[in-house]
Amino acid sequence: MYKQYLKQALQMLKQNRFFSIISIVGTALTIAFVMVIYMVYDIRTANVSPENLRDRMIYSGEGYSFLTKDHSHSNAGMSLTAAKAAFEPLPHATLVAYEKESFVAYTGSSQENGLKRKVKQVDPATWQIFHYQFIAGRPFNNEEFKAFRPVAVITESVAKQAFYTTNVVGKDILVDFQPYRIVGVVKDVSSLFDAAFAEVWIPYDLNNPGWKNNERMYGRFTAIVLARHPSDIDEVKKEIATNIRRLNKTLVDYTFEMKKNYTQVEHSFLKDSDMNPVWIFFIMALVLLIVPAINISGLLSSQMSKRLPEIGIRKTYGAYKRQVLMQLMIENFILALIGGIIGFILSCLTLSIFKVWLLAGDTALNAAQNFDVSIFLFLRPSVFLSIFLVCFLFNLLSVFVPAYQATKRNIIDTLKGE
Repeated sequence: MYKQYLKQALQMLKQNRFFSIISIVGTALTIAFVMVIYMVYDIRTANVSPENLRDRMIYSGEGYSFLTKDHSHSNAGMSLTAAKAAFEPLPHATLVAYEKESFVAYTGSSQENGLKRKVKQVDPATWQIFHYQFIAGRPFNNEEFKAFRPVAVITESVAKQAFYTTNVVGKDILVDFQPYRIVGVVKDVSSLFDAAFAEVWIPYDLNNPGWKNNERMYGRFTAIVLARHPSDIDEVKKEIATNIRRLNKTLVDYTFEMKKNYTQVEHSFLKDSDMNPVWIFFIMALVLLIVPAINISGLLSSQMSKRLPEIGIRKTYGAYKRQVLMQLMIENFILALIGGIIGFILSCLTLSIFKVWLLAGDTALNAAQNFDVSIFLFLRPSVFLSIFLVCFLFNLLSVFVPAYQATKRNIIDTLKGE
């Protein structure tokens, strides 16, 4: 039966080419806009290597300290001492990684052969939170970190620029004109991944826990927490707040505070707003679906009036209402599916052409030359599934009402085309 519906649908599309083209173009543009919104949200929040654990990650907010008695001597920033007090212990978390403020430094094999590169000062927990792909060597270990040995992990492009090969483990590289022994080489990381992106990773200095004059609360550290499970994120945030209250009871003259900590969604969109990004994206997508669906529904109602005699004849020969409705739905779902595939291609082209503007965060905007987005980000199963869901929803919104009204008409009126 469905095979027959499909044949009839294809035949009707051939007979009504102008209507079919208008419907496909309208659907393609609508779905292209919706898919752009969906893919921007998905690419920025889904678990994608090297940020495979985004759904469990919590980013520290901006810490600041001030003199308790009059709120003077305020300093924005968090020391390692403050960070460890705020983020340890966390019973509902499995891991905490600390990072000192990143910087751009001259990096190369010699003073004459080098370029400015983004350098991250991290601890060994970083290698467990982010899934970097090592092509040579290894990450620096806890022993090297605690001894603050001058070791470094670099990207493939840094190795090739400095030494013309990736076989560089054991060699020295200058970072800010200081020699570091290379222990590992990783595949290049796109600056699309704000949290994971860097070109050189070195240990931070454990001997500088914070500025003495501010009860060691002031510094340039951030933290990334890995919750045990996505459902534990709220509990982790409560534990952080409890730790900060406990810390403040130990301080004599100063108070330490922190703005809200962020999930991946909050970190990527509307970071300093109380609005929910999920609902905003959902409402935008729904509006972009409903408004064109209403317009196409009007077009379909006009087209349906021309087919009333055909519908009347089918009902006269015993066709059930649901059979007629099913055929009309299949006909238009084919149009929606064709338009959806075209719309998906348009959305991929749009993201490829305007990728920095649509996808980039602050990191990427400051390092646009490293902003490489793999086509496989657009071709994941979840994206394909979303296309079919959007096509089905669009078809349902735009087709069901005029098709249902057509099947409800009296047979005699239908035969007359009224």
